[in-house]
This record gives sequence, structure tokens and C-alpha cells, in this order.
Amino acid sequence: MDQKRKEQRIPIPEDVCTYLQMLKYEADGLRVLCVQAAESGLPEEKQAELIKNCRQAAAAWRMALDELVCRLVPGEELEGAVYSVDFLQGELKLGRACNGQA
Repeated sequence: MDQKRKEQRIPIPEDVCTYLQMLKYEADGLRVLCVQAAESGLPEEKQAELIKNCRQAAAAWRMALDELVCRLVPGEELEGAVYSVDFLQGELKLGRACNGQA
């Protein structure tokens, strides 16, 4: 059975895209700080604080992305979908596997 990915691109308003990108950068930056803190021997209480902040930032990013997807994509189209943001193009990329020819 031949499986291909079918992709749909949905434009995102510029201000929303900028906000999502800011949240993503914050979450990614805190993740890098957590790794560096662990490797540098930062005291455990400070590492725990960084981890907590990292988890909160990652949750904020994910919640904002999920909310955007729910607003832009009808519920029935979300089943089996994988999505991400193309910040350079300002688009939501919605993909799904489909059987047969695309």
C-alpha cells in the first residue's frame, strides 16, 4: 500500500505568526539553558527552577499552537493530522497520511 503525505498550507496573520514565533523561541531557548545548566553543574534548585520555566514556556507554545489550529481547521479535518508552523512563509502546515494516489 502506497502512502503519501498530503499537505495543506493555511496563511496565518502576521501578528499571530510573530507571537507564536516568540513563544517558540522562548521555549527553545529555555530548553538550551536547561541542558547547559545540567552540564555546568548549576545547583539542583536552580536547575529545577529552569526546568519549571522551560515546561511552562513549552506548554504556552503548545497551547497557542493548538488554539490556532482549532480556529483555522474544522474538527473533522484534524483527525490523523500533523501540523507545524512555517514562520518564514507565515503559514500553518497541515499534513496527513493518505492511502493511494494524492
